[in-house]
Amino acid sequence: MAGKRYRHAIMDSHRTMTKKAEDALTDFFMEVKGLDAEAARDQVHFCDWFEKEFAVKWFETVVREGGRIAGYLRCLRNPEDPRQWYVGDVHVRAAYRRQGIAAKMYEKTIEAVMEYEAAECIVASVHPQNEASLRLHEKMGFQDTGRSCQLPDFYFDPDETEYKKWLYRYLPVSDQEGAVEVMLPLYQGYLRKNVKDYEENEVADKKMLGVYLMKASRGEAGFECIWCGNRLVGFHYLEGEEEILYLE
Repeated sequence: MAGKRYRHAIMDSHRTMTKKAEDALTDFFMEVKGLDAEAARDQVHFCDWFEKEFAVKWFETVVREGGRIAGYLRCLRNPEDPRQWYVGDVHVRAAYRRQGIAAKMYEKTIEAVMEYEAAECIVASVHPQNEASLRLHEKMGFQDTGRSCQLPDFYFDPDETEYKKWLYRYLPVSDQEGAVEVMLPLYQGYLRKNVKDYEENEVADKKMLGVYLMKASRGEAGFECIWCGNRLVGFHYLEGEEEILYLE
């Protein structure tokens, strides 16, 4: 994003929203959605309704230049699945496009969502003819699932498909002895997938995995567990020229 004139803010409550801020958002929705003032004001307070209806968390990421809103993104936790968050209403005013604003809003939003331990993925509904949206989501690491998005009380265009981004956390191993037992199924999954004619041997596999973890504890190598929400889904090992990155 060019220059330093833009300010980002993440909102998760409208309780302290000023009349000036409400008017600025109303003006924004009138322009980017072509709404009248009443419908645009309803859009401003959509998250208030959603929270009251489903009692779930939400975020709005807003980019401003001075007092003028340049970009807006809304993110809602799925009421039926706390592991999934939905992003919608991603808008950038025409005068501010092609400056990386939408990508920056996604980055800020993902940072906020990943503070929730159960969060596993973010999804968005994308139309195949919306080339700008396709480029943005592919750039941000989303993948087309080929399915339609599902969110309570939401209607999605039948031509749109769900784009999903998995949220991975790379964390160091804190308990070397306990980690062997926890990591063993993943390590054996890696061997089955990557070692020709692999024959499962729990004793030998535990020993080799223990060696990796011991080297990491001595600072001779790096070893990280890869988590997706509360699920252990992979590991990363690095020793000199040897590197193993495995996701189940």
